[in-house]
Amino acid sequence: MFQTAIVAAAAAAATAFVMLPVSMWLSRRSGAMGLDVHKPNPYPVPKLGGLAIVAGLAAGALVCWVFTSSSILAPFVGSLAVAALIGLWEDFREINPVLKPVLLVVAGVPVVAAG
Repeated sequence: MFQTAIVAAAAAAATAFVMLPVSMWLSRRSGAMGLDVHKPNPYPVPKLGGLAIVAGLAAGALVCWVFTSSSILAPFVGSLAVAALIGLWEDFREINPVLKPVLLVVAGVPVVAAG
């Protein structure tokens, strides 16, 4: 099991590392840029970096599934997909600050229900 975790973590890290420049390019191309307001001189930064993280998590989950054939990963992947869609929606449209956490709680229900 430990070797599976190491391989899954390596696959997740490698996938996220490779996908980050792709998500930055997509961000620039689609106009999904935001301002880094935490710097003295705000400058545009890509908003779609979450796509690289989601791709990495999905790759890690896939490796775990291949080596363990565990059905417990299905709720995790489903919740991940719903949360990713909510994040992608927010990258292009403003989501009400009260609605976003509610949607993310709903996205997490399959994981909680699975135990």
